[in-house]
Amino acid sequence: MGVRFLSVLVIPLFIVGICFSLDVKISETEKAVVVEAEGCGLTEDEAVKDALRNAVEKGIGVAILGETYVENALPIESKVVTKVMGYVKNYEIIDSSEKDGVVYVKVKASVLKALVKETFADMLRAVGNPVTLMLFKDEKDYGRFYLAKYLVDNGLKLVSPEFSEQIIKNTYYSEAVEKVDKEVLRKLAMLSLANYIVVGKARYTAKYVEDYDMWSERVLMNFQIIRTDNGQIIYSDVLEDVAIGATKEAAISEVIKSKLPLYAEKLVRKVIEDFNPVRVKSFELEFIGVKKATWAFKLRDFLVKSGFENVILKKKKGQRVVFNVETKHDVEGIIMLVEGCEMFDISASEWGEDWVRFEVTEP
Repeated sequence: MGVRFLSVLVIPLFIVGICFSLDVKISETEKAVVVEAEGCGLTEDEAVKDALRNAVEKGIGVAILGETYVENALPIESKVVTKVMGYVKNYEIIDSSEKDGVVYVKVKASVLKALVKETFADMLRAVGNPVTLMLFKDEKDYGRFYLAKYLVDNGLKLVSPEFSEQIIKNTYYSEAVEKVDKEVLRKLAMLSLANYIVVGKARYTAKYVEDYDMWSERVLMNFQIIRTDNGQIIYSDVLEDVAIGATKEAAISEVIKSKLPLYAEKLVRKVIEDFNPVRVKSFELEFIGVKKATWAFKLRDFLVKSGFENVILKKKKGQRVVFNVETKHDVEGIIMLVEGCEMFDISASEWGEDWVRFEVTEP
């Protein structure tokens, strides 16, 4: 079979589960991971897409985790797989067959290591809210459950518990968690597009106090927060407390309810502060419907009085006026501030990471 070029790369969901990919063969060079993988589908085109996805997923795993990925496979964020597939411009079909209406193919594809790492870096930066991979060893599951709930309730995104559990249950990765191997943990987090890893464990020590017919429970938890992009530990803390109760569970519950919320709040605050430090950023604000020349100057004065810095009238053409500004606000903050203008009726129509388009009408 010859070399073919890839056109449509998204795999229809109904193909998943029809058959299984077999015989993934991988070899590495200094710059690329060369992967042979099988796929299947109702047509050759579907089978090729399935095989390429399997090849790319394995190639990504090796590029990030190394050879251990082959024996310790973990899910990879599908958005990354899809994007990397878009860069695989050619492949070779090395085998093809058909049985019972299902087409089977084997392909050979080359996945560039640098490309994979750049893709992850770009996507990590593009995440709107910080995503956290929580690796928490907790035999009773109290700390893990309440901390995860608190993180989500405060607007942080969490990688699926299933992904975390696969890591904890895997001997190789579990040891990395136990040792807080920052490099391995950082790579694992990349596979799920997590910006941070919260790694820690909880220990519970119970003692029955006969004189009082009560249980004394000592709870010890420790956490570290690691940045995925550079492996830096940005925060670590320890929660230790002793409580008593009529049962072990009641004693533990007392610690969880009284101390864990404050402890979790500090963790959340550290992640948010690190992910979104207060800094000045440049924005382009475009106003459509500016019917009079004087409106442009009134808008400029309004922006200055509202706290925007370095307000520059960049362009005025017809009823379109564009300003360059600097501000510590994010896009949502800018929209709320500008729409509060009392001189004009202003509403945001479109916006991006560093620009906002507004519609302006007379009050």
